[in-house]
Amino acid sequence: MQTFHSAPPAYTGCLNCGGPRYGAYCHLCGQHHLEGRPTVGGIMKEFLTRTLSLESGLVHTFVALTLRPGRMIREYACGKRQQFTNPVGYLMLSAAASVAVWPLRERSFLEGAARTAGDDKLWDNVFLQVTTALQVHPVLSALLVCCFFVPLQRLLFAGQITIAESFVYALFLFGHAIMLESLLTPVAALLSTDSNSVLDNASSVVLLYLLVAAAWGYFGPRFSTFLKTAVVIIGACLGLVLVLVTVAGAWYLVLLIGQGATG
Repeated sequence: MQTFHSAPPAYTGCLNCGGPRYGAYCHLCGQHHLEGRPTVGGIMKEFLTRTLSLESGLVHTFVALTLRPGRMIREYACGKRQQFTNPVGYLMLSAAASVAVWPLRERSFLEGAARTAGDDKLWDNVFLQVTTALQVHPVLSALLVCCFFVPLQRLLFAGQITIAESFVYALFLFGHAIMLESLLTPVAALLSTDSNSVLDNASSVVLLYLLVAAAWGYFGPRFSTFLKTAVVIIGACLGLVLVLVTVAGAWYLVLLIGQGATG
């Protein structure tokens, strides 16, 4: 009688879809033919190969978004997707990188917030918690910005970009901004004790470059393009600030009411 720990029966076909085996890859589903039972080393090798190899699209996507973001996003929107990472997947990878390096800037972030604190300790504490949540959850921050960025871009660039294409545009750009900030975090932590201030300045420059370069490559190098892009950027920033202040203000009122009830 076969037990749970016994080796799986030998099979010469594809272990993923059951198709016949010809060569190293399945001609039906594309999976590499595996031999033997899984190992820890094999699982890690498969992860690194799929994530970092040129075929995975991550390297191509990173380089293209850094050097020619507008052209790359236009190519992806027009259907050239085999060599690029999906925008949602790229944002998730960027967010994972951001979470991984957050401990390197957390202390500097909290010290900077303490230096700018006012007389109202309750409000400062609430506002700090809300802003920290946005820092720790970059996907939430990116999606909140998209809620304002995409409609404004669609409105101002009507006929040149659809809603879906605008989401692709925004997810790639903000995901890449998060990725670059994550890569800069260890460098800033080594160069300065106030790494948060360094990163804030560097991130602002990087994001501005990406937005201008993307608009140039996607919509063309016209003055109207930069003017419309400036309006979209300002509108999206104001929208994010409005959400931030609204959430912090509502929480602040709830805590005040709670203190009054218990006092």
